[in-house]
Amino acid sequence: MGLSLGPRWPYSLYRSQNQAPDRAQSEVVGVVLLVALIVSVVAVFAVPAILDVDTDPAPFVGAEVSATTEHVTVVHGGGDAVPSRDIVVVLRYGDTADRVRLDGAHAGPFVPGDAVTLPLDPPVPFGSLVRVQVVHAPTGTSYVSDAVVAQGA
Repeated sequence: MGLSLGPRWPYSLYRSQNQAPDRAQSEVVGVVLLVALIVSVVAVFAVPAILDVDTDPAPFVGAEVSATTEHVTVVHGGGDAVPSRDIVVVLRYGDTADRVRLDGAHAGPFVPGDAVTLPLDPPVPFGSLVRVQVVHAPTGTSYVSDAVVAQGA
């Protein structure tokens, strides 16, 4: 019983020592295809995310607020003219919270120099804290978020 190395023994020994394996090209092709697949999947999700960026900034409004025991006044101190329907004023005082659209108290666009007076119902005691937030409704941009002390009427 002798050791049989097979009929191709010298050829297989020579080939394994001096040549690269037969599978090298298949491995490279596989890696290239895998990288292409990953890049494609990332592109499918990245492109819609990049294109969804909102390029329309909110108009700038330099608003100022003040309060008395019976009303809150919002003054457009400067910046862009904004349609009154796009401005919402949120009032919080005592146990009351109100959302008031500016177009109910002001006709036309809200332009620099305009002052809008909103009633406090119920009135608040002198010295009470009134929290006022002026918001551009379409974009959610807050122009003013302030707490003011109610002064005398």
